[in-house]
Amino acid sequence: MSMSDEAKQNDNQPVSAGPAETGKNKPDAGSADLPANSGAGKLAECEKQRDEYLNSWKRAAADFINYKKEESKRLEQFAGYAAIDFAKDLLPVLDSFNLGMNAVDKESQEYKGMLMISGQLQEVLRKKGIERIVVARGDRFNPEFHEAMLEVELPPDDPEREKLSGKILEELVPGYSSNGRVIRAAKVKLAR
Repeated sequence: MSMSDEAKQNDNQPVSAGPAETGKNKPDAGSADLPANSGAGKLAECEKQRDEYLNSWKRAAADFINYKKEESKRLEQFAGYAAIDFAKDLLPVLDSFNLGMNAVDKESQEYKGMLMISGQLQEVLRKKGIERIVVARGDRFNPEFHEAMLEVELPPDDPEREKLSGKILEELVPGYSSNGRVIRAAKVKLAR
C-alpha cells in the first residue's frame, strides 16, 4: 500500500480529537475505575489530618505558654530567695545602725541624718519585698512572728498588769518577713 492509498483510507475514517482536546484525561464521576466520591473522601481525610495537626499545634503552644509562666514563677522565687539572703546579711548591720542612733541625742543633726539613712535602708528592703514585722505594746504573743527574750513581772500596783499579762511589753530587736515568710522573728519582752 502506498502513502497515497493510506491517506485516502484515512480520509474516509472519522478524525477523533486527542484526550487533551476533549477533556477526557480527567476522570469523570461515572468512571468504572474510581469510586464516585474518591475526591470527597480524600478531602475529608485531609481536613481530618489538618484538624489533628492544628489541635496538636494548639496544645504545644498552650504547653509552651504554661512553661513560660512556670519559669517566670521560678525566677521570681529565685529572686525572692536572693533578696532573703541579702536581707539576712544586711539586718545585723541595720541593727547596729539603730543601736548607734539610740546613743545619739534625738535633737541633734547627726540623729536626723542617721534617721534619713535608716529610712533609706528600710526602703531598699521594702523594694526587695522585705517588710518589718509590726509589733506594739499589748500585742498578743505569736510564736510564728515573735521570739520571747525575757519575761518580766509587772508591779502589783501597775494599772495595766491584768491587761498586759502574757502580752508583749516592748520590741527589743525588730523582725522581718518576706511574702508572709518570717526571715527573722521579732525579739520581744513579755509581761507575766
